[in-house]
Amino acid sequence: MKKGFVASAVVLILALVCFPLLPALPLQTEGAESQTPITVPNDPSGEHETDVRIQAFFNALMKENSFSAYDELLRQSVFTPIEAAQLSTQFRHRLAESSMRFGGIVDYKKYDTKWIDEDIVLSRYILKNENAATLWTFVFYRTQTKTTGITNNNQWLLIAAYFESDVRLLLK
Repeated sequence: MKKGFVASAVVLILALVCFPLLPALPLQTEGAESQTPITVPNDPSGEHETDVRIQAFFNALMKENSFSAYDELLRQSVFTPIEAAQLSTQFRHRLAESSMRFGGIVDYKKYDTKWIDEDIVLSRYILKNENAATLWTFVFYRTQTKTTGITNNNQWLLIAAYFESDVRLLLK
């Protein structure tokens, strides 16, 4: 007998044995999202308590008060005071560059909020400038409760914030 014939026979036998089991296997493509989003009880509106902070941030930016906007946004974050000050400066410089390129801020709009799980939330907003729009992403985290069955009232901390001028990212 030839090796190729034996290998082919083994593959054929395995295929015949395993094929009926395929419908029972959970198939998931890489990067696929769950069809049912994670929801939080008593929050049917899709609004999240962090939206108030984000909207206050954008309102301050629209009033051209970027110092207080970034300081307030980063006040409840995982960043040390020194890191928060550095990030505030970096954001202000990027925003100034963005304003030179895209014009002044006209408006903002919430795009979506996604619950990654009950303690991680990602919110995306569109900031509209005179000549273009930018996509802003904010990620918040809160410490899990140690007691099961208790509502988590821990503080939401900003763990990431960034903006992109490529709004095509919303198509993904």
